[in-house]
Amino acid sequence: MSNAIVRSVLVAAVLSVGGLVVAGQAAGPRTSPALAETFTALQSAVNAKRYAEATAKAREVLASPRKTPDDVYAANYFLVQIAGAQGNPAGQIAGMEGMLESGFSPGVATQNQFRKALASAYFRQKNYAQALKYGTALIQSGSGDPDVYTVVGQSYYQQRNYGEAVKLFGGLVSNAEKAGRRPDRNDLTFLYSSYSKAGNQDAAQTTLETLVRHYPDPNTWLQLLYEVKKERLDPRQKLHLYRLMESTGNLKRGPDFMDYSNAATALGLASESYHVLEAALKAKAFEAQIELDRADRYIRSAKVRADEARAALPKLETAARAAPTGNEFVSLGMAHFSFGQYRQAIEALKAGIARGGLKNVADAQLTLGTAQLKAGQKAEAAQTFKAIKTDDEVTQRIAKLWALHAS
Repeated sequence: MSNAIVRSVLVAAVLSVGGLVVAGQAAGPRTSPALAETFTALQSAVNAKRYAEATAKAREVLASPRKTPDDVYAANYFLVQIAGAQGNPAGQIAGMEGMLESGFSPGVATQNQFRKALASAYFRQKNYAQALKYGTALIQSGSGDPDVYTVVGQSYYQQRNYGEAVKLFGGLVSNAEKAGRRPDRNDLTFLYSSYSKAGNQDAAQTTLETLVRHYPDPNTWLQLLYEVKKERLDPRQKLHLYRLMESTGNLKRGPDFMDYSNAATALGLASESYHVLEAALKAKAFEAQIELDRADRYIRSAKVRADEARAALPKLETAARAAPTGNEFVSLGMAHFSFGQYRQAIEALKAGIARGGLKNVADAQLTLGTAQLKAGQKAEAAQTFKAIKTDDEVTQRIAKLWALHAS
């Protein structure tokens, strides 16, 4: 087989290993005249799909004492081609490593493509040590691209070397933010998980918030909200959490609707309780008949109490204006909120906060911010949430999440 034919075969070749594509260089190897007959037979066997024969011919080249680095490279290329046709990733890996170790260089760019393909292929085979070997070498040489960094970071993660995974993914996230780019979603996800596995829950929480800030869809919010949901919450905290779940598209389960309704009922917000149960029934969130029966009883009771509360609004407003503290105005604002009267709720809540003497300032501020958001006053809502300061860590976390949602 002539040198020109071997070069043309390599130039046209496309090697696929682990989903990565590697193309041959124009500066192909020059095979030895002494092995031309063997290479010709090898090429013919490959073309005819006689892969056992082709493999034997390639091995014959590699066993020859007259072989050159170019011959070794070309023979291993054919072994990669054969392994690819047979669906043999291990054979592709071995052949590609033979090409890299042959002593013939097709150029730095092509060799790096081979190393990238090998890193990916070894990762797919769960040989993380070898994936790290090739991936790290590429990064250290300045040839690492996002795919390589992902393979290296995930290899560290799979080896439970969470410290190195944090360094790598943390660096990628930090570099993206410094450059004014949105960090890759997978980088943030693995950074969060690495921090969590390493036991650094504060850093994990911060990373999860960063993930939500850049990718604020219901799925990212769900994980963040359920981290808070694990806490022991009082009715007020539950109310604000479930309102946030609703606002982020995560109020879907029957038990969550019922807990939200119960929290609203406990705080005297019968109208909000009624509308929550009404939404649950519309969404068909209750599957068991016993749940449906209970919801039906609760919703009828809540409707009666909501009508009574609506009739009492003028009296509540009169009491608020005469009260020495702002607590009555806050109660009025809460009532308006439960009826969906957000502008009236904003006015009353602001009046109550301004008058002072409140039993729970953070609770009033949270409802004010939520009302502002509902009324379309997004910037004002964000400022309200960010201004909340409380010694209660859970309430402060909920306020922080509302601020994140508003901004």
